[in-house]
Amino acid sequence: MKIEPKFYRVRVDGDRSSAVLVCVTYNLDTGKRLVGIEYYELVWSFEDENLSIPSSRQATYKEELRVLHQAASAYEGPRAYEKEHIESHLKVAYGSDVNVCLEDIEPKQ
Repeated sequence: MKIEPKFYRVRVDGDRSSAVLVCVTYNLDTGKRLVGIEYYELVWSFEDENLSIPSSRQATYKEELRVLHQAASAYEGPRAYEKEHIESHLKVAYGSDVNVCLEDIEPKQ
C-alpha cells in the first residue's frame, strides 16, 4: 500500500545527454519509518548499448533503470530525505557528474 504518495518530475542532465523521469515516493508502513521510491524513465538520450542484464544474476539498480526504464529503492528514515535519496540514486545510474533537478507534481484539486 502506498501511504501518502508524492510525485516528482525529474530531469537529469549530463554533458551531452539527458533523461526525464517521474518518481513516486510514499511511506511503506503506517509508522512512517520506511520510504519507498519508484523511478520511471520516460525520455532518455544517454548511451545504453553497453548495459544489459545477464541471466546469471539479479539486475543492479542502474541496469533496471537504464535497460528496463523503471526501478525502485527504499530507505529507513523521514520523508524529508527523499529528494536527497532520489538525487544520489540517479547519480549512481547516470554518473556522479550529472545535474539532477526535481520538481513537485501537485495533484489537481
